[in-house]
Amino acid sequence: HKATQITNQQLEQKVAQRTQEIESAVISLMHSLAIAGELKDNETAQHVIRVGKYAGILAQGYGLPTKLAQMIEQTAPLHDIGKIGIPDSILLKKGQLTSEEQTVMKQHTLHGQKLIGSQESLLLQMAQSVALNHHERWDGSGYPNGLKGESIPIEGRITSLADVFDALTTKRPYKEAWPIDEAISEIQQGSSTYFDPMLVEIFTHKIDEFTSVMTKFAD
Repeated sequence: HKATQITNQQLEQKVAQRTQEIESAVISLMHSLAIAGELKDNETAQHVIRVGKYAGILAQGYGLPTKLAQMIEQTAPLHDIGKIGIPDSILLKKGQLTSEEQTVMKQHTLHGQKLIGSQESLLLQMAQSVALNHHERWDGSGYPNGLKGESIPIEGRITSLADVFDALTTKRPYKEAWPIDEAISEIQQGSSTYFDPMLVEIFTHKIDEFTSVMTKFAD
């Protein structure tokens, strides 16, 4: 019996180790994929890292279990991976997009869902949800499905705020970086329309953590 117990214990350890190795490989591949997606969009690797860190701060502040908060931090960088499927003429356009071009651009959420696909990995399931839901709005006016309030998965709500804050506070081909006070004000004004009001409250309380991420992972 003792020999069997030892063998079972060794087997369990090997399975646990193998599971850990697979999860590490998935995380590493997701990180590479996120950076690859940004290369096409002329963004920096720092953008996806910042969005992940911001999402992690919000997830922890929301009181989610540590493991779940970590998963959101790891998957939020893949939010725009579907932009790989958007034509360069639209993705890299300097001026305003026409309404037809905006319709095509909005498809990046569905491209992301399709690209990640249905997976057994919980991490990849969450990454797919982030890609699909990060443009949904609290008031139901977002896309692609017009989800409203808490029907938007929490990882989508969190990534939405993290992404908008990063977009506002960084220089883009079509805009200068906003001063931090203006960016904070813009997020606060979006409470209950764009954003989950509880997340806006957490964001306001944790702004020092956001600014330290901004500084540490600046472009």
